[in-house]
Formats: sequence, C-alpha cells, structure tokens
Amino acid sequence: MVAALHLMERDPAGAVLEAMALEAFREHRLTSYQLRTLLGIPSRYELWELLRQRQIETYTVEDLEHDVEVMNNIVRP
Repeated sequence: MVAALHLMERDPAGAVLEAMALEAFREHRLTSYQLRTLLGIPSRYELWELLRQRQIETYTVEDLEHDVEVMNNIVRP
C-alpha cells in the first residue's frame, strides 16, 4: 500500500505534513513564510519551485486587480 502512495522514497510523516501544510496555504490559512518555516524550506525561490511542482497558484484575482490599478495610475496619473 505504501508503494502505491509513492512514499517509499520519503518519510510518510513528512509527506503528510507537506500535504496538510500545502492545503492550509491554498486556503490562505498559512502565509508563504509560515509554510517555508513549517516545511524547513530555506528560501522563497525553493518554495516557489515546490509550489510550481505541486501546481499551486499563488497569483490571485486580487493581485491582478491591484496590478491593473497600479498600471492605470502609471499610464494616466
């Protein structure tokens, strides 16, 4: 059964912790800093790579709206 879950090369407890932490991050219950600390990831670049591998988007609709507002203020001050 463990082999079916692809956990043979990883510590099962670590895999569960990662899954739970990533889900909490998706639900905005953890910040990226908290996620990095919890998972022991030393840099934000390594965290971004993990999020990319797990197909977790971090750019929100609110981020887009903010960026559009900033660009509009630059174009027409």
